[in-house]
Amino acid sequence: MKKIIMMAMIAALAGLKPGFASGFEDLLAGAGAGRMESFVPAKVAAPAAYTAPVIEGPFDVRKLYVTSLTESWKDSFLIKFRKGADMNAVLEVLKRVNISPAQTVDYGGGFFVKIIMDEEFLPVKVMQLTDHTSVESVQIGRRAWNAMAGI
Repeated sequence: MKKIIMMAMIAALAGLKPGFASGFEDLLAGAGAGRMESFVPAKVAAPAAYTAPVIEGPFDVRKLYVTSLTESWKDSFLIKFRKGADMNAVLEVLKRVNISPAQTVDYGGGFFVKIIMDEEFLPVKVMQLTDHTSVESVQIGRRAWNAMAGI
């Protein structure tokens, strides 16, 4: 259908100007393809995609929180252990993750543990902590949250 309409347009234009239609026929035949290449933009290499550091192993993002208390913290975070966790269980989890507590508070059945460490290792250690069942939540700063989200 499109070819018939195009042919009718060419025939109509050919009747108006004798030399005008030959240019369209050349384009339809592909002779003008070389002339159209100058209008195609040059190929631009795509920028390399951002690759965030890969943290292997299971982790539970639902245990991560940014609270008003920890929002401005840069190099520390707060771990809340479940009620019923004793000090031996807390120390065992911290030993598995290879971190040492800066401060420990008993809140009546469970513990809050404050950890201070280098900012570059903080996201990895936080993700490792979320895998343990005795950890109820990990409260981190906004900067660490953005680092883990890849922002």
